[in-house]
Amino acid sequence: MVPVSPPVAVDGNFFVGITQTGTTNVSSAFQTETPLRPSVFYYAAPAGGTTWTEFSGAGLGFRLMIEPKMAPPAPMTYASSTTTQNANPIPIGGVHQQIIGIQVVTAGSLSPISATQFDLNTTGTTSTSDISNAKIFYTGTSNIFAKVNQFGSTVVSPSGSYSVVGTQTLVSARTISGCRTIFPVARPWAIPRTQSAPPLLLPPRLRLQR
Repeated sequence: MVPVSPPVAVDGNFFVGITQTGTTNVSSAFQTETPLRPSVFYYAAPAGGTTWTEFSGAGLGFRLMIEPKMAPPAPMTYASSTTTQNANPIPIGGVHQQIIGIQVVTAGSLSPISATQFDLNTTGTTSTSDISNAKIFYTGTSNIFAKVNQFGSTVVSPSGSYSVVGTQTLVSARTISGCRTIFPVARPWAIPRTQSAPPLLLPPRLRLQR
């Protein structure tokens, strides 16, 4: 048995196969089947060939023992989370500028869990008086910043530790394991003209619930 990691969600018809990349035979087991079902088993030769020939059309009375093992989707669970720092300078006077992105990795797809609170900190900021307010946006599985789908409420003049509370159901992708959900953290600015670089935030803490 060869495990597929991470598991792959399938829908409709699909094919499973093996590729022989050298001259050594893959030594796959086979199983007799007479008559052989049509439009099910194919082979391509030589190695790297792209023309597929049906086993049944070739007069073969056997098939390779390649049988996918199916498993039901598992309930969604929290796997990990990380932050990415926006290293690009922030334009002087710019608004809704991304500071960090919070990536939440989940496994499974049933009974999705929700993010309910992010705990952040302004440590590393040169002067918190330069911050007018802070917001968190939700961009699903996209890592492209967009000031849509705000999570929770706007935090006015954050200084030190602060929390953003809301509810956002995490999405699952066709890949059952390792789906990344992105929460960019942005700040509208009241920046003196002498500053253009983004401050550094400590990695946030995340709270989830089902």
